[in-house]
Amino acid sequence: MPRLGHKKSRNGCRQCKARHVKCDENKPCSNCARHSVACSLVAWDPNGPSPMPARVESSSSGRVVNTLSDRTRRTTNATPPLSNLVPIEDILNPTQEPTPVSSEAGSPNTDPYPFLARFVDQPEPAQQDLWVRDLELMHHWTVDSHDTISIREDISDMWRLEAPKSGIHYRFLMHQMLAFTAHHLAYLNPKSRRMYHSLGIHHQDMALKDLRPQLSEITPENAGPLFSTSALITMSVFGSKTLDFLEQPSMTPPVFDELLDIFLLMRGMSSVLSTSATYTLQSPFRPILLDSPVAVSRRPIFEDLWRLIAPLELFIEAHVLEENARTQCQHSMAEFKNIVGFCTTTYADNQELRFLVYWTIQITPDFLNMIRQRDSAALAIISLYAVVLHAAQPIYWFMNGWSQRVMRSILDVIDPIWVQAIQWQTDFILGTSPEKQKQQQHDPVPKVEQGLGQGRDDTML
Repeated sequence: MPRLGHKKSRNGCRQCKARHVKCDENKPCSNCARHSVACSLVAWDPNGPSPMPARVESSSSGRVVNTLSDRTRRTTNATPPLSNLVPIEDILNPTQEPTPVSSEAGSPNTDPYPFLARFVDQPEPAQQDLWVRDLELMHHWTVDSHDTISIREDISDMWRLEAPKSGIHYRFLMHQMLAFTAHHLAYLNPKSRRMYHSLGIHHQDMALKDLRPQLSEITPENAGPLFSTSALITMSVFGSKTLDFLEQPSMTPPVFDELLDIFLLMRGMSSVLSTSATYTLQSPFRPILLDSPVAVSRRPIFEDLWRLIAPLELFIEAHVLEENARTQCQHSMAEFKNIVGFCTTTYADNQELRFLVYWTIQITPDFLNMIRQRDSAALAIISLYAVVLHAAQPIYWFMNGWSQRVMRSILDVIDPIWVQAIQWQTDFILGTSPEKQKQQQHDPVPKVEQGLGQGRDDTML
């Protein structure tokens, strides 16, 4: 039997409900006023319009801890007006409206960074437990993902220790770290691939959104975070495109179009950040730009590439008749040799990754157009690039599957007369040639393979 004079109500404030005491439902209620704490009836009226959440400058866990501690240590003189307070739920789970790609990226004629636009997706609405997922991603970053970027200890330590500290102040870096980690987890966990992939897309969208304004004014303070973020974006895009292919192979764009988009991304970021190297060398991110402190052995694959260059140059000379096309091919092959030499000096590490980035930056727009037009000579040169992609796969999870897709696509469209010029590359990537077996003996066992499933959808073709 209900007590006399007691009216059952569900409209009490959250604080009274948590303490299991009766709330008088004043705004603020007498209990909250007596204890000098925020009353949710002031910050949020269930019968009134929803308040706009306060701007949160950082989504990191450190900022949340400070907000919580401020509430528990608040004094009378430091107490802000109660009407300006926001419930902790809104801080942990801020409501963010997805920004349309068109308004963020601008039109192709006005966007100063068009090479970024292709990698922005419509973000999905934030989930209520997104912050918990972010903690999971940060944990995985610190224990595993950071260590998949470089084989060098000082660079690995930089990603593990310095990048998270910098990410607290530069949200684009924090978001891109979480995007990279989410894609890594999607790669490792086939059963949860779609969920982690969606998280990766969400964080990469947020990273690119926050990155754009910073690119127009590079300073000694933001140069290091910008440089490191650009490196993470490139690696994340390689990994994300692989996940797209695994999830919906029939819906994936032609691999040449995807590869060209990544080439344009690397070239665009290199152009924008060309002035930041000096600043980066003075930042905690300087290990990225420094050679290894100890001598590094040349990777066996580059010995094979040296043997392949001269025969392909002769084949191009004999079969490419149009003058500009021949010039573009000759330039690309010359840069190929230069970059191979640069990446195999005594103290050059991460040699495959260096080559895949540096050669892309040196080729010309005309050569990119030849790839876009599926020119056979250009595709024959790209087959050499695919060889390096293949050598990189056991080391870098985000490169897995690219060489096979590229090589199969080359064979689908290249003129039959050129097939003999790329036979070694075909056998190395798609077959079981002695050269491929030799390379596999030299390459380390990839750490990520243990997380792959055995079904068709869980393995690279």
